[in-house]
Amino acid sequence: MSAIRLSSAVAISLAMFAGQPALVEQNEGGGSLSFGSIEVADAGRLPIEIVASNQDGKLKIEHTSFGARNGLSIAQSIDQLGIDDGEFTGTDVEGTINGEAAVGVGRILTGSNDNDNTSDLGLRVNLTADELTASGNEHGSVGLLFGVGRQLEDTLSFITDKFNGTLTNRDQAIDDTLESLDQQVEALERRVAQSRLNLVRKFASLEGNLATLQAEGNFLSQQLAGLAPRG
Repeated sequence: MSAIRLSSAVAISLAMFAGQPALVEQNEGGGSLSFGSIEVADAGRLPIEIVASNQDGKLKIEHTSFGARNGLSIAQSIDQLGIDDGEFTGTDVEGTINGEAAVGVGRILTGSNDNDNTSDLGLRVNLTADELTASGNEHGSVGLLFGVGRQLEDTLSFITDKFNGTLTNRDQAIDDTLESLDQQVEALERRVAQSRLNLVRKFASLEGNLATLQAEGNFLSQQLAGLAPRG
């Protein structure tokens, strides 16, 4: 029996029985394996995303996820299976959307944030490398049709825009008017307070003058009383 080890976060074992490849239930962690799929028995353990299949009489091993972040490594105890040892990783999709730059992660191609027409627009690409080679790199075009909600938002944007919309400008105008009225009220209150202070000062001055006049009147009365003839 010859064996190889595959690793993708955990390890599994692949054995040759009577010249035929078979997955055996001896992987680390106690999981159970079947040819063509992998199932994990231990709770809390992530499943191994590796599938083995028989393709034209040859063993085919592949990762079920896509992109550069996914892959597997192969290491053999003896070289009798016709499989090369090494690290194998996926490839992220690359391309543009309607001629604008896009970023690929796995099969998902997303328009760059600063694009004029395709910002954050995501597409799933299911074409294989062989299909691209055979048919070329141009595959379809993208047309974006906004729904009723978006169309209504665009139509009413001159009213609802939070920076320059009619409602915003009207609200700002009302705030400006209220602020102006508050300033006028404060000015009137200052004028009233100043007028009251002036009146209080004038009243105090009049009271002082009145007291002076009363004192002078009393003095004159006394003088006149002293000049009156005595019988």
